[in-house]
Amino acid sequence: MMIIDQQDSPIPCDGQVLLWACRLVLLLSVGASRRTLERTFVAETGLTIGAWRQRQRLLRALELLAQGEPVTTVALTVGYRTPSAFTAMFHEQLGTTPTRYFRPDP
Repeated sequence: MMIIDQQDSPIPCDGQVLLWACRLVLLLSVGASRRTLERTFVAETGLTIGAWRQRQRLLRALELLAQGEPVTTVALTVGYRTPSAFTAMFHEQLGTTPTRYFRPDP
């Protein structure tokens, strides 16, 4: 199995992610269905795969924004096709835009 360097991946990769990846490989190797994988994931994480992935993308985006990366660069880096789609997701999740989130209070 090939492991991609974390810096090359828009989604942070920690020990829990690698453990889950190993479980998925095991389930796939014994012929588990996609639905079984999804149910197992929800049972263990409390999130759907899509919700988990979105949360990971948001966490990575917060790291990049905190480092001063432009919103457009961050949006594309974490996998959004447009900055407006990224900003809409960010606002939905955190109640503000990326620019306002990191703007110092006057």
